[in-house]
Amino acid sequence: DLHKAIRRQRQMCIRDRERADSLCVKGFYMAVKPYSKWVYSDSDKYISPILTSTELHRWSMKFHNCSGGYVDRIRNGKCVIFLVRLRIEPLIPYYMFEMNTKTGGLVQLYGVGNTNPTEEIEAFVNGFIKKYRGRGVTYA
Repeated sequence: DLHKAIRRQRQMCIRDRERADSLCVKGFYMAVKPYSKWVYSDSDKYISPILTSTELHRWSMKFHNCSGGYVDRIRNGKCVIFLVRLRIEPLIPYYMFEMNTKTGGLVQLYGVGNTNPTEEIEAFVNGFIKKYRGRGVTYA
């Protein structure tokens, strides 16, 4: 019957989409996992990587920027997105930056609404980049 065939097709599409989503989530995490131990901090702020596509989407909404569209770039190992957070307000967006995984260089650094960083934040992030540039990562 036609209705059963359509229902079967829909169920197959849903399963295929769920499988693809699962692979995408796993691919994202596997691409950023080696950076999970990269720590950098001072007395009032710290840097940490975004480890899941869900987390990236949530932070892109908080920052009002387009970083949520970087999932494929991250999953394909081209970049990693890091957050600069204040210790006293870790859930409040402060700064976000993109690091090129091939060169270890800073691609972009912005605050909420793509505001430019202060000199203090630029120096802080450059310290992180200097510490880890050329270090490379090993994949499990």
